[in-house]
Amino acid sequence: MNFRALPLAVLITFCSLWAGQARAQDVFISGDAGLALIGPPLVPLDQGAAALTSRIGLGAEFDRFQVEFDVGVVSPFAFGEGVLLVPSLDASFLFRRPGADVRPYVGGGLDLVYVLSNYGGFALPWAHLTAGVDSRINARTSFYGEVRTYGLELQFSAGSKFRF
Repeated sequence: MNFRALPLAVLITFCSLWAGQARAQDVFISGDAGLALIGPPLVPLDQGAAALTSRIGLGAEFDRFQVEFDVGVVSPFAFGEGVLLVPSLDASFLFRRPGADVRPYVGGGLDLVYVLSNYGGFALPWAHLTAGVDSRINARTSFYGEVRTYGLELQFSAGSKFRF
């Protein structure tokens, strides 16, 4: 097996074991915006950069598990530096059952980071870890706060989900 395919194989196996034959209880679209610190912890804060982030996604919730495909954009405050375009496949474990007003979660995902700048572009395979809290507003809508780390980037974002 190709070593680069190993993380994807692990994620697919994990999703298959947890989801089993279950049908999704909810399908949702999500969107968020936030701030990112690019560099820490591997690069000192004064040598890193701050950035704006936004993300939109489509996902499914199971009993205590959710999967989502999303696409994010990271734009450093120095806009002349270019942007990062990040499609991701995410999976999270939800600590409380469906119907709970507040549902904390942890998870992670696989990414393909496209670096687009005035000097050209390239793509890197990557991964991230996630922790957050999803709070119900009504039966179809929730608000969430989330922290993601990509190793060289730390993101803080707030967003909402609409279930259908």
